[in-house]
Amino acid sequence: AFDIHEYVEVVIAKKKKNLLLRKIVALQNHGKKLPIGVSIEKIKSEIEALQIQEDSIEKEAMAGKSDNTVGVVFVTFKTQKDALNFLSRIKFKFWHKFKMQIDKYILCKDSNKDFLVFKNKILYAERSPEPNDIMWQNLGYKGSELMKRRLTTTFVTFIILVICFAAIYGASVGQETISKGMKDKKAKGIPVTKEEEFKIWALSIFASFIILFINNILLVIIKVLTSYEKHMTLTTYSLGVGMKLSFVISF
Repeated sequence: AFDIHEYVEVVIAKKKKNLLLRKIVALQNHGKKLPIGVSIEKIKSEIEALQIQEDSIEKEAMAGKSDNTVGVVFVTFKTQKDALNFLSRIKFKFWHKFKMQIDKYILCKDSNKDFLVFKNKILYAERSPEPNDIMWQNLGYKGSELMKRRLTTTFVTFIILVICFAAIYGASVGQETISKGMKDKKAKGIPVTKEEEFKIWALSIFASFIILFINNILLVIIKVLTSYEKHMTLTTYSLGVGMKLSFVISF
């Protein structure tokens, strides 16, 4: 399979430029002032450059001249039995790789012969998801890059939760401290000032706002972070969103 994430980025960039061009033309037709630094000629030239880049990528792929492949091959079989037999002979999981390292560096044993090898690379196979479930533009990312992205999103999610928790906890503690002070004053017969009452009200509103932010905005942030992880299928993307939401709820 070809790595099309560059092609997708070019197409998206061209669509954004076309949308911007339509907005600028509409402003010009209505006699409104154009934004500073925006030129119709400049936008058109950028669209033409993107179109040339898009055509070049398509021609290379159609002619088979592109070396920008993802190392993924989709194989079809005549019967399901043939596919299952093939999978049973070529299963390769992460613990197999761990075993190979032990065989190579500790037992001084070559276990490559137990697996299907092509150009000194071990091939592994798994049942392919449905074509409409595959996010084709994400197939070109290496495992190390995907791991780096997922660690980054996990860390960012954790930091956001800590900040939200600290804000809610701080508002609650502040509200409780002021309320206790007001009760002590009332017990001693000291009048409560309007400033103290306003502080209680403001902290209550702030805590409610933070909770509203967590319930509504955090879902959008989680979806954006999960998209950054570049999942290979819509199913794994949905699972990623679900796992992060579960983590947020449990937190």
